[in-house]
Amino acid sequence: MTAELTATTERERARGLLRRRAAFREAAWGTRFVRSLASHDWVIITYFIISLLAVGFGLGPGRAHSFKVVSIDLTLFIAGLALTRGEVIPTSTTAMKTLNGLVYRLTCFSAIFLSYFQLRFILPSVSERAVDAQLYHFDLKVFGFEPSMAWDHFVNPQTTEWFAFFYFGYFFILAIHVFPIMLGVTNEKNISDFALGIFIVFTSAHTIYMAVPGYGPYHYLA
Repeated sequence: MTAELTATTERERARGLLRRRAAFREAAWGTRFVRSLASHDWVIITYFIISLLAVGFGLGPGRAHSFKVVSIDLTLFIAGLALTRGEVIPTSTTAMKTLNGLVYRLTCFSAIFLSYFQLRFILPSVSERAVDAQLYHFDLKVFGFEPSMAWDHFVNPQTTEWFAFFYFGYFFILAIHVFPIMLGVTNEKNISDFALGIFIVFTSAHTIYMAVPGYGPYHYLA
């Protein structure tokens, strides 16, 4: 009796899944597209919208150029989603499904990666305000000294190159985590969890850069 109930339940679930899939296919393209977006897609879209608003209401120089750049970023990201999530690139065959997935993953990665390098002119256009003074006094209050000044006597061409090497190594650390997962993992739940986590970290960090702008001790303490 229990086996029969279990089998009946599984059949009902299967029929329900088929009905939902049929209803999804019959819906308008725009509805299907929006429903297919993942959580991390919305995170990236929200990030670009916040960036557009910050630049649009910003008071710094170069706002027009920054607004144009962020608008292009958002447009290209949406276009990439339309090609993949909207299945303009079909998934009817294994080869096309692989192509769809590759384009989608490159779209997500490229959007955030490129925006990082654009911050050099986006941040000043959001605001000319800098909080270096507050950060300096925070260091004095917490540490009792300003670290960059306390360690200045260690600075020379050799130590500069040493630390620059490891600072640049950040990109290698990022690459060895992102690319194998982005190109090699097929489990959708695992890659979705990873994508959501890493995009929340990056978009939050970029947004905080706008909220706490600073030029650094080299500029402020000159």
